[in-house]
Amino acid sequence: MERRAGRVFDTTTAAPGGDFATAVATALGAELPLATLCGRLALRTLSRPA
Repeated sequence: MERRAGRVFDTTTAAPGGDFATAVATALGAELPLATLCGRLALRTLSRPA
């Protein structure tokens, strides 16, 4: 949840032009894949029997 808020905050507060493009590229290229990986690892760990 925190990562989603960070992406929204970064893209909505970026200045138009290059700053906005950088914020979108970072959100799509780094933050979103990392958040997906963390979520999958968490679900995988929770579904394992103890």
